[in-house]
Amino acid sequence: MKETIELVTWKGVVKKYGYKEGKNKGTRFGLQLTLDGMKDTQFIWCETNLERKKLFKTIIRIAKNEGRDLKIIE
Repeated sequence: MKETIELVTWKGVVKKYGYKEGKNKGTRFGLQLTLDGMKDTQFIWCETNLERKKLFKTIIRIAKNEGRDLKIIE
């Protein structure tokens, strides 16, 4: 399994996975993580785009320190 991280928006996730639009409506910015050892894809939702960017950089730094080959999906 490839380990990936992707920047996502709530609207895009709703369209892709068919979630209800009303759920988590106020949160628009997120990260989608797929890591070895995890059963499901994980979503981390942020209140602002700036918060998401900081979290993204932190996750990339930690993955690099752990020697993980985290592929960034754009």
